[in-house]
Amino acid sequence: MFSNQFMNRPINMFGQDGLNELDGLGESISSGVHNQLKPLDNLGQQIEQNVYQALEPVRALEVTSNMKSGVGGTTIITYLPSGKRFLIQNSAWSKCEGAIDDNTGQCSGRLVSYEGKDLKDNCYHRTSYSIINDNICLGANSVSIINDQIICRKADGSPAVLMKGEDFRRLCQGVADTAIYKYIANEQDMNHVPIPNPNRYVKCENNQPGVCVFREKLPFPASGASGGSIMVNNVYA
Repeated sequence: MFSNQFMNRPINMFGQDGLNELDGLGESISSGVHNQLKPLDNLGQQIEQNVYQALEPVRALEVTSNMKSGVGGTTIITYLPSGKRFLIQNSAWSKCEGAIDDNTGQCSGRLVSYEGKDLKDNCYHRTSYSIINDNICLGANSVSIINDQIICRKADGSPAVLMKGEDFRRLCQGVADTAIYKYIANEQDMNHVPIPNPNRYVKCENNQPGVCVFREKLPFPASGASGGSIMVNNVYA
């Protein structure tokens, strides 16, 4: 900085030496301001990147859900210990009346839409259930309690399965404890899940491009848990 004495001199008293001291002053000030503001460069981009990275585990859950549903490909699901197998393509479940090719997911016989009519079928497709005390409603869209009597109904109004939670556990324990998924991406489908996946939280047991094998331990519904959008109405006559 210049002294007050120097700054108070009339411009015609600077002389050449004084003017030389002013050379580059504006550039120096501009450079100093720029250096002070430099940490703010790309601040918005840095915040966006940090948020994106923090949400990676959440996006991984969505990616895994898409693979379970066979979005943009075919998923072979095998239930242990029973060995029961299904094919899933874009959320549609099918049974193969023949052999399933483990490399392509193709069925050698007739492909039949899976409807899940047998009681044990509830052990496989555990997507909608409600727990009331020690009872469980399976495949129900609504649950009503009238005079302490539990009534479970499907979307079409027909009765849904109602059983004791412990009975459900015994029913499924030797049928479906673990699910093994093998997702085979159809790279011609724009909705397919890229394998290997850029999300580091998407884990595959194998190391094969376009194919992801993963498994999960199937939970048994516990008291207070809900596996779907269930509305419970308490009515006392």
